Amino acid sequence: MNENQDFDRLLAIVCEWYPVNKDDITNKQRRTHDVTTARNIAAACWANANSLTDTAKRFGWKAAASTIQARKRADALAEMPTHAYRIEQIVARIQDEIPWLCLGMEGGENE
Repeated sequence: MNENQDFDRLLAIVCEWYPVNKDDITNKQRRTHDVTTARNIAAACWANANSLTDTAKRFGWKAAASTIQARKRADALAEMPTHAYRIEQIVARIQDEIPWLCLGMEGGENE
């Protein structure tokens, strides 16, 4: 398991479903709707099996609280018909390609 490669793979999977690139997701200065949506989804997925602090650092945030907010936004997106299918497909791909990342799907105890 190489966390940096897995993180890069996660970003690539999210980019397949949202019209953004990997650099946009990790650059907190980029704030279009698609970028912030993709960033919140990617952060929520990464935080499932990693610490909130590690997740915040990878996305250029100063505090773990940003990761918690990203999770809340991703959960809300999953309830919207326009995003639910995409998120289901992203999670399915992660389960196939980065299975260790799905071990803590409920998360929250990682800090």
